[in-house]
Amino acid sequence: MIYDPPDTLLAVFRDMAVYKSAQRSKTFATLSIPSYLRDWLVMRFADDAGQVDMDEVQRYIRQTLPRRADWEAFKGRMVSGGERIRFLTKLRVEIDVTTGRGLFRLPDLGFPRSKYEAVVDEKLLHDKREDLKQKDWQRDKARLMRQKG
Repeated sequence: MIYDPPDTLLAVFRDMAVYKSAQRSKTFATLSIPSYLRDWLVMRFADDAGQVDMDEVQRYIRQTLPRRADWEAFKGRMVSGGERIRFLTKLRVEIDVTTGRGLFRLPDLGFPRSKYEAVVDEKLLHDKREDLKQKDWQRDKARLMRQKG
């Protein structure tokens, strides 16, 4: 019996295995996105053979990952137009220890400009308090990467 590590890994860890290739890594490097997001994109767009349509990935990125320059237009569409916009970006939630209020930031988009411009709804903060206390963010990252949608 011949031992083939890639096949064994796929058989055991199919939902968590991420196909890597030097060419794909070069392509992703030009997109300036974090490695965990690159892995998630590969998992989302890879076929069973590990092939990824990079044109499709780039379309998804243009549509879903806003640049800092896009943020003001997004805000305008959400606030003035009442439009719901789905996008991916880094989110940080902090608790102001003096007031107990939850504040959030979208650091990659430079939002907010002032401290209390982005306040987390108190009910949401209360309902999700255990998630916010969680120290093992790697577990959440792995779970998100396994989700295909």
